[in-house]
Amino acid sequence: MIKVLKACFFTVLLMSLSSCIALRSDLDVATAKMQAEYNARFKALADRAKMEIDKINDRLDEIEKTLQIDKKAQENKINLSFSTLDELKGTIREINNRIDQVDVAAQSGGAAQQRINQLEKQIALLKDENAKFRENMLAQIDEIKPVENLTVTPNGVVRLPEDEAKSYRQLVDFTRSASDSAIARRGWEVFSHKYPKSRRCDVIYWIGETYYLEQSYERAINYFSRIEAEFPDCRKQEATYIRIAYSLFYLGKIDVASKVLDAMTALYPKPNFAGQMKELRKMIKKSRAGAAAKEDKSQKKQQPDKKKEDEQ
Repeated sequence: MIKVLKACFFTVLLMSLSSCIALRSDLDVATAKMQAEYNARFKALADRAKMEIDKINDRLDEIEKTLQIDKKAQENKINLSFSTLDELKGTIREINNRIDQVDVAAQSGGAAQQRINQLEKQIALLKDENAKFRENMLAQIDEIKPVENLTVTPNGVVRLPEDEAKSYRQLVDFTRSASDSAIARRGWEVFSHKYPKSRRCDVIYWIGETYYLEQSYERAINYFSRIEAEFPDCRKQEATYIRIAYSLFYLGKIDVASKVLDAMTALYPKPNFAGQMKELRKMIKKSRAGAAAKEDKSQKKQQPDKKKEDEQ
């Protein structure tokens, strides 16, 4: 009886061991299959990342060729672009190295899903950097291309034609249109930088004009006054006087504005701005009359009523 029980026990034990071995084998197969799926998924993502990098490299090469076209004319700006270009290429090389490192780690096993998630994030960041870089580079390319007419880029950069006289005429027209005094002022600053020894008096006058048009009269006077101090022979001298006179009037300094007109009459017996001078004198006269009437009215209010005093 004991022998029979022992035989049964060993039979059951043997069957249990066989089941455990089979279960272990199935588990190994399932693990290997899962690892293979992770490896395949990672490889697909890695290939996708490398394709993105290849596209970016191709775009960078195209941009670099475009920038080379006008390298001499815009050396400083292009050097800045190349610096940005080198930085992005360095970033791409670094991401490439990281991808290779993650690839090796995944092949050796480990947290495959976590590494895949990291790679997906890196690909998304790389796409964003590429889009921003491309937008920035295209904007810089637009800013260095020659233009036939005055142009304002989306970034607010004023571009001028290569011809100095044409640039001046177009800036004058743009300033007089008063469409945007701040942009016009920026244009005159660009003109001054581009032609530092040309029309210096005119540039100061037109910058003053931009302030005058936006009713910043004190700033306008500051620029107009510079012409008399720095460029006594400037042909814009008479124009600055009439602008100063009007600015003073609008600031409420009527007596000083009148004195400027008197000085202009003495300096210019045959003035070029006779119409404007006549109009300003009318405005001054009207303003004084209004002030006098207001003063009389105020004094009458302050005087006691004589009729009421007699009644009392």
